[in-house]
Amino acid sequence: MKKLLSTFLPLFICGVAFSQSYAPLEPHGKLPDYFYYPSHKTVDAQIAQRDSKGDFVDQQEQDFMREMSYFSQQRMLSGLVLFNDSLSDYISKVAAVLLRNDTATLHQLHFYAYKSPDPNAFTSSTGTILVTVGLLAQLDNEAQLAYILSHEITHYREKHMLKGYLNREELKNNEDGTPTYELLSSYYSYNQEQELEADALGFELYKDSPYSAKEALRSFDVLEYCDLPFDDVPFDTLFFNHDYLKIPVGYYLTKVDPIYDDDNYEDRNSTHPNVRKRRMALMTEMDTIKDSNTKLYVVSKDEFLKIRETSRYEICRLYMIDRSYPEAIYCAYMMLKRHPNDLYLEKIIGRSLYELAAYNQDGSDGDDYYNPYMFSDYESNTGGRFSILDRGGYYRVPDYKDYPGQQQQLFHLFHSLGPDELTVLALSYNWNLHKTDPGDTFQTSLCDSLFSMLVNNQNLHYSYFSTISPDSARSALKKDSLQRVTETGESGESKYSRIDKFKLDDDKERFTKFAFVENLKDSEFVRQFKYYTNNRSSLVDGGSYTDWYGDDETKSERKQDAADEKMYGMGIQKVIVVNPDYEKYNQKVRGEDAEQDYTVSEEGQQQLGNLIKANAANAGLQCVMMNPFMMDSLDGDTFSDLAVLNEWFYERIQLGSTDYIAAMNNEAQVDSLIKKYGTQYVMFTMVESDAYKKIQHPFWFGVSCLAIVPAVRAFIPRNEVSYDNVILDLKTGKVVNIDHVKMKKGKEWENTDAYYKKLCGKMHRPKKPNTDGKPVSDAERGM
Repeated sequence: MKKLLSTFLPLFICGVAFSQSYAPLEPHGKLPDYFYYPSHKTVDAQIAQRDSKGDFVDQQEQDFMREMSYFSQQRMLSGLVLFNDSLSDYISKVAAVLLRNDTATLHQLHFYAYKSPDPNAFTSSTGTILVTVGLLAQLDNEAQLAYILSHEITHYREKHMLKGYLNREELKNNEDGTPTYELLSSYYSYNQEQELEADALGFELYKDSPYSAKEALRSFDVLEYCDLPFDDVPFDTLFFNHDYLKIPVGYYLTKVDPIYDDDNYEDRNSTHPNVRKRRMALMTEMDTIKDSNTKLYVVSKDEFLKIRETSRYEICRLYMIDRSYPEAIYCAYMMLKRHPNDLYLEKIIGRSLYELAAYNQDGSDGDDYYNPYMFSDYESNTGGRFSILDRGGYYRVPDYKDYPGQQQQLFHLFHSLGPDELTVLALSYNWNLHKTDPGDTFQTSLCDSLFSMLVNNQNLHYSYFSTISPDSARSALKKDSLQRVTETGESGESKYSRIDKFKLDDDKERFTKFAFVENLKDSEFVRQFKYYTNNRSSLVDGGSYTDWYGDDETKSERKQDAADEKMYGMGIQKVIVVNPDYEKYNQKVRGEDAEQDYTVSEEGQQQLGNLIKANAANAGLQCVMMNPFMMDSLDGDTFSDLAVLNEWFYERIQLGSTDYIAAMNNEAQVDSLIKKYGTQYVMFTMVESDAYKKIQHPFWFGVSCLAIVPAVRAFIPRNEVSYDNVILDLKTGKVVNIDHVKMKKGKEWENTDAYYKKLCGKMHRPKKPNTDGKPVSDAERGM
């Protein structure tokens, strides 16, 4: 990446000032106890209550309860689950209509909205039902939501998760030599039966409500086409055009692929029957009743429409977080059809164009596609859960053939545009947004970054771009040709004149060259463009290859580095610690994978939070601990702050490490947290403890004894504790420090205490003075 860009990078890592018409969804208010009360204590109470009634819980069901409760709660702690918000409240109201005659079940269930653009609903055995924002955005009416909730409620009532778990355990222990694929098929078929049962029994619940029965059938249309956007509106191929910036007609399709879906797809290896089977089964049920109910809305039509509109606003942002940039642009475009000139939606498009341009600066064909979900698999290769933060981020636009309907136009467009054209388009669009809202420093810095891309990566000089219209350029070219004839006496056009004329008539050439005709009349635009042109990076990479040949430090230099390590640190006075994680794994059977101990894991999370706080205090480091297990019902606002930071970190993980793309879309919220807590530093940390059997293979142990291999080694426990830690600057998105340490000797919590004691000391020690000898300022220390 060019050096010039890195010099101004901190300038554009600032708040995204979206319009005041919409604010990102956040949880708020009183914190539900399930978000902070350890799940193992809840399970202990449930088991004790059942045992007291003579309903004894066997060990297999206890294991299930602990596993499901743990993972369900971990999902709640992610920050993606909303509570005390308008979406969750509305979902709960619809559920209350369905369960008006079964208040016992209603009181066992909790309904929340879940921040994901994927249309889905989840049911936990603990009684938590989550409905995604993406699903709410897809619905036509309230009745469809009611049937979907009926289906999910049935999963809970019929204990489908427990039955599936027991069936899975039975298949795992099957020793009759049944082929694996048949075991999987049997397992999946069992689940398909559960889904059909949830459809049928869910309909029994639904048909007793005031809602129209036929809308239950219509819900399967939502299911069948849920991978499409919430609408299918023709994309205006002139949308990005203005003045003399004209996207070549060939970059759009003359005809998009029609939307067709085979609802009778092969489902042998799926947990769900195909849609046709489910639809036909429900039709059979409906044939036996007369639909006397015709209501599409019971709670409120106005409230439904408001909730759906809110969800559609939100998924534009969620698509952008997930790096689904064409989807984000298309959804924002459709919303703009209903809400013209909405600055929030326009900035979603501007930011997405910026990302597309930035990811294409190297002209890569996308072979190095960056999969954001691979980061958890990097530990064995790179040594760390968080190592992806230091890896380059890559992105490519998916194949437009996989996206039928009107959205296909955008996928085809972004496949067709070259890096220079994408950069020109992104700068043009974002500059207009900057002029609309000149006080938005984020928008200004996006434009600065795009100027640098044009000059340093695309090598397009300020003078390359025409200041006159194509018609004026043709007149000027004709005048030059006539003058050449006069001066040289030659008749006809020269080769170069014909080439210049061709460029004027070529859509692709004209698109880039004449993109800024009107912008170049703007003195501010000209000033910024000239600045980056005059201060461009060197055309030749002046890098050295000496780093490839190892460490050239002298012994004295290494000694000085060791001394500096003890004397200097990160210069942090205060840090926010977000949900420190602890996971305990025990190997129950030799040679098999270790299994997580959920009770010890949760107890360890609380212990780890207290340990970090104590070590921070001893080091003189101020620590804001955001550990849900150290909260109570009055800490709803703190948990909301945790949710904001988790979302920031999730997007930061998605983006990887790059000089261009480091500003997260919820920076406005994060900026307010920096002011609230008085620090720009945040720490994410986790400890994983693995305990293995002493002797993994008794046979080979015996062989080792005979082979003069020190037998004592076979008795040393294979216990391993790994520490993953990352400290980031919330203002810049930069990694301040990243660690991955493994320890195989010593006592676990003594080692853990020593690790965080050293880390907290390093954080608080002052930074090494600048080369000019001046001490690091308070501003540099994040204060």
